[in-house]
Amino acid sequence: MQLIIKYISIRAIHSSILLNIGIWIALLFLFEINYLKAQSLPNYTIDELTVDVPLSEIEITDKKVEIVKGGKSLGGMVDVKGESRLMGPPVSSTFFKGQIIVSDPANNMLIAAEEDGLSKWLTGRTGSGPGEFLEISQLSSNQNLLIAKDRGNSAIHFFDINLIPAGSVPLTRFGDVTVTDQYIFVPASSRDDNLLAIYNAQEPYSRVGSFFSSIIQRGYQPQGYNYLKLASNSSGEIVITSPALPYLFIFDNELTHLHTVKLYGNIVSDIIDENPPADAIRTTDNPMIRNLIGAVELTDNGSILMGIGRTLYVLNKENDGYVLHKAVQYYPGGSHDIGENPLGLFDINEISETNQICLSSIYYKYLYCFDKD
Repeated sequence: MQLIIKYISIRAIHSSILLNIGIWIALLFLFEINYLKAQSLPNYTIDELTVDVPLSEIEITDKKVEIVKGGKSLGGMVDVKGESRLMGPPVSSTFFKGQIIVSDPANNMLIAAEEDGLSKWLTGRTGSGPGEFLEISQLSSNQNLLIAKDRGNSAIHFFDINLIPAGSVPLTRFGDVTVTDQYIFVPASSRDDNLLAIYNAQEPYSRVGSFFSSIIQRGYQPQGYNYLKLASNSSGEIVITSPALPYLFIFDNELTHLHTVKLYGNIVSDIIDENPPADAIRTTDNPMIRNLIGAVELTDNGSILMGIGRTLYVLNKENDGYVLHKAVQYYPGGSHDIGENPLGLFDINEISETNQICLSSIYYKYLYCFDKD
């Protein structure tokens, strides 16, 4: 009898173990099904890119550049709890909950940029705790979430609609961040074979996948080609570029590769020719990469705004491709005498609610907004 009971007990333990293993296998299988995969893209080379989606080729030259002067300057001094403080260079901006929010890495805070004069402190201070920064280098937002890349703390912070800290994920690699209503895109770990990590844009902000294959494989040089700039619009579409290469890749909100834009022309070739080849080589050197594209923005109607040097290029979506709409250099005006140099485009932010394009430069303490034509 004891042997029978012992046998039954052992069988029950075995059954329980097998049941648990089966549950874990099922969970892993479901996780594998739901886990977003990096879409397979062709190899990125300087000379050739073969794609299965439409390709637009656009010439970028220094001819026919429009000049726009004036605009409104935003920011300057900041009211921080009754104390007036000089604002640092507005490195990045985003339109969130009815106001233009600017990152001020000099003071480690987020401010509401207002016209000529006193702007308003919103949140942030120097430190490494919740709601604290050491170097805010980029902002992005959707309807319910503001995200801030903090290079000093190696973190990406999430804020809710009341600008209360809602969480964070580690920043382990250089590159841009962006957020759609569905996903948050951040630079993946250098140990990852893909360049972007994807998180849900709702609590608990869990990681759901990886995206965009590395251009230069891990452990090889020049790693500068693995730095990405990206932006999204309200429809969840995304534009991604390695700023050292003359390509822009457009994806829909399901991460399907829709279109590729290839840039050419004398300005493009002058920069590309200075860069080391985009070939993986084993070396202890770290070849310097000069970026072609300094900033990129994707509008709600699908247009692409990109900064090359001190010129803003507007690519409009037409039929099944993209065409160059115009090239513009913006000269700040108003009460601030900053000379006759056009803005260097460090950050681009289209504000559809006010029909404006807002530009910032690391050289000036103001954010400048110009009416769209």
